[in-house]
Amino acid sequence: MSDEMKREFDGLRAELRNGMSELGQGLTDVRQGLVEVRQGMNQSHDDMRELRSMFRRTMVSVARLTGDVADLRHDMASTLATKDDVSMLKGCLDNFAGEVAVSRRERTLQDKSFNFLNGHLSDHEARLVRLERQEKKS
Repeated sequence: MSDEMKREFDGLRAELRNGMSELGQGLTDVRQGLVEVRQGMNQSHDDMRELRSMFRRTMVSVARLTGDVADLRHDMASTLATKDDVSMLKGCLDNFAGEVAVSRRERTLQDKSFNFLNGHLSDHEARLVRLERQEKKS
């Protein structure tokens, strides 16, 4: 083998090692990205659990308020309601409406966050599969 061919072969070998090193670093970066996405999804799942819990508490409040409203109707039928009674009822309904609005906003934000992170996870997994296939071919 001539010296020129040997130098060219050594150069190619060095380029191949460098390329493999870069590919390995790329895989490491992709894996780290996947870990971060999974952590984000776990956080989203935790947030969803918290929202479900909040929703259940809200539903209990609704049931309690429904019972309170029924009791108030009965009381109003038997006695005249005062302005204070009506103000109290309005306050309860306003508080409930505020809780429902907050719950809806939080649920919407969590849905958007979950969908966003789910798309990133799929993209990262697809890229990882492609890189691993390329690595196997080499």
